[in-house]
Amino acid sequence: MEKRRVAIFAFNSEPVVFAHCLLNGLGMQAQGWEVKVVIEGDATKQVSLLRNETKPFAALWQKAKSAGIIDCVCEACARKNTVVP
Repeated sequence: MEKRRVAIFAFNSEPVVFAHCLLNGLGMQAQGWEVKVVIEGDATKQVSLLRNETKPFAALWQKAKSAGIIDCVCEACARKNTVVP
């Protein structure tokens, strides 16, 4: 059987909504899916915030990065939000 594939697009910058995107991606990966998370729009603000290890969900962000599910961050959106991707 061929591996299932899914792309999850994060647009919302609300921390809990963004965390759900990461949790869903990690959960699907644990079930054998090939998962890629694409970060767009205002969600790019979370990338900058979650680099700070003291922020809520920073450990979840690191886990998602280590698991290889973060595919890309929209550079145009990040620049608009004055975030370095």
